[in-house]
Amino acid sequence: MKTNHSSIPIFSLFSGIGGFDLGAKIAGFNICAAIDIDENALRLYSSAIGSKTIQGRIEDINPKKVILNLGIKNNLGTILIGGPPCTGFSHAGFWIEKKRNGKDHQINRISDFLEYVKELRPIAFVIENVPGLLFQNYKSIFEKIINISKDTGYTISYKILNAAHYGIPQSRRRVFFVGIRGNHKFIFPKPTFSPERPRTTRWAIANIPIKNNPPESDENLQGKYSHLLPLIPLGDNYLYFTAQRGFPKPLFEWRTRYWSFLLKLHPDKPSPTIPAQRISNNGPFHWDNRRLRIREISRLQGFPDNYSIGTLPKSRVYLGNAVPPLLSAQLLWELRVQIGDAKQSEVPNALVKSLSYDISADKLSDIIGNFVVTDDGSRS
Repeated sequence: MKTNHSSIPIFSLFSGIGGFDLGAKIAGFNICAAIDIDENALRLYSSAIGSKTIQGRIEDINPKKVILNLGIKNNLGTILIGGPPCTGFSHAGFWIEKKRNGKDHQINRISDFLEYVKELRPIAFVIENVPGLLFQNYKSIFEKIINISKDTGYTISYKILNAAHYGIPQSRRRVFFVGIRGNHKFIFPKPTFSPERPRTTRWAIANIPIKNNPPESDENLQGKYSHLLPLIPLGDNYLYFTAQRGFPKPLFEWRTRYWSFLLKLHPDKPSPTIPAQRISNNGPFHWDNRRLRIREISRLQGFPDNYSIGTLPKSRVYLGNAVPPLLSAQLLWELRVQIGDAKQSEVPNALVKSLSYDISADKLSDIIGNFVVTDDGSRS
């Protein structure tokens, strides 16, 4: 599928299987290289994105050597993107003392990203993470992002975006930091879908053919609370069984469980955030009272059906950690416009079609799937 290609290369860190990067391709960028610790994730990345990959712990990879080897040292025309590990800042982490106290070593990966900013001096950079990064106990990390950006010559902007406002059938809130070299403040893209008319879970997953969405051996909830799931109304969770909600014989105290405990999807609303880890009785669960299947998770994250996502259970982790490609595409297209690399009137046809209210989930998958490379390295 043709698009308005950019001559600016993107360098990707913490790339995973490439959700952020697929969005970059939809926006017209080419990826010069991607770094991630997970060798298997990079194999999947290569099969879909087709760019050069570097495997290793980013804290052990010297940015100066990597940039020099790639031939992009101090190239002001490069853009740096990445989603450093978010577990240290996540809401779920607040149930774990060391994470709540800011002692998870993974929070240092943001510092590693900033080392690449200082060495590469890109024209712009984008960091994606969970909103918990803005919590008071991570103030020092937040201030480091702001201060290093300013000291290195960037105007930094940040905002929490909800993926459901950008055509993703998932109410997934993430914070994005965008730094542009010089005095240019980034203006985040306006929502393209209203809260009153979002893409829903029914739209995304109700009509997937069974041959593409086969039952999984572990999809049925097991254990002490499994019998409760069928009793929960659509879109509700364990709070249905509390005194505050009028349940005659309360089974749980108010807000004593994690919010996704026994959480059931509502077919006419976007999905709540899809987690990277499957934890006992935490959802969201399908309205058919089972766990979500991998193809359903992929659709709710906005990945096309032809994207290689690996085998269970690791594929669930890869998808849960990914940036939804269509959200990435809108953010990075706006960045192209604001740095003068494209005109707003030149918005790629694929992006226009992807944001149509009338398009089906199957058709959207086909459009985005055109940016996935084939075995010979060309687009499919």
